[in-house]
Amino acid sequence: KYYLRYNDDFYIIGVDRENLSVIGENVRQFAANELELNIPPNKIIVRNINSGVDILGAVLYPWRKIPRRRLRVRSLRCLTNYCRAGYNSASWPKLVSYIGLLKHSQSFWLQEKLRLNANVL
Repeated sequence: KYYLRYNDDFYIIGVDRENLSVIGENVRQFAANELELNIPPNKIIVRNINSGVDILGAVLYPWRKIPRRRLRVRSLRCLTNYCRAGYNSASWPKLVSYIGLLKHSQSFWLQEKLRLNANVL
């Protein structure tokens, strides 16, 4: 009933696990026969929506969107490098970019930590 597509990735959302497996196999066969594309069987994954969907630097859940762990760690590392360098202007655009990216997810406390320590209003 529902699907999400971004570039070469797509997600099909449904209720019945067996039906989703059949749809995945049909998509794989269609891609092979009609589009001459090979989708390896291990790239078709059927999983519970409560475990989240990892897409575009965030993990999507039905009830929230949180930044991926790698994004959280890198933003804090960038803040540390920025502070150690004596607030040099070379690190500033990167840090502000992380703050802007984090605005698109539920990460209020991380955003506040970055803003307060970097003196960003």
